[in-house]
Amino acid sequence: MKKLFLLVAVVFATFSASAQFYYGGALGFTRNATDNVTTVTIAPEVGYSFNEKWSLGGVLDYDYNFNKGVKLNIFEISPYLRYTYARVADNKLKFFVDGGIGFGVQKVSKGDAGFVYHIGFKPGVSYSFDEHWSVVAHLGNLGWEGATDKASQEYARKNKFTWNVFDWNDLTLGFYYSF
Repeated sequence: MKKLFLLVAVVFATFSASAQFYYGGALGFTRNATDNVTTVTIAPEVGYSFNEKWSLGGVLDYDYNFNKGVKLNIFEISPYLRYTYARVADNKLKFFVDGGIGFGVQKVSKGDAGFVYHIGFKPGVSYSFDEHWSVVAHLGNLGWEGATDKASQEYARKNKFTWNVFDWNDLTLGFYYSF
């Protein structure tokens, strides 16, 4: 029993030596006065880097959309697994892809609330200013998103395959603090 405990302690210590927690997130705001469309996003994020390649994290995402008099509120929980496939510039610039799922609730002002979901991959890049601070960008999305019939209305999320890889309309920026 002592040997097993010692083995588990050594494995845990080795595993934890290169691991670190990070937290941060993204804030977003867009306004198109011509089309009377406003979008606000609040997306706090927390994660754990196992090593230089793999991380596990999650996002609590709140989106508010006002589109020609119709209000749309979406709240989602989105866990993901991140794979960093390239590092350049003395490991300061990192390229990664997040594979994840999301599920939540959507409420349209002129309709019922319903269940929303997504599954897919998001390419991203991060730049580390120092050992603690970094800026992170996601550009696009490849996957499937949808909603129940009650939530799938004119301005709400539809059931569809998404291929928005490197789409500037699907750009998010955020900051992380690692410790």
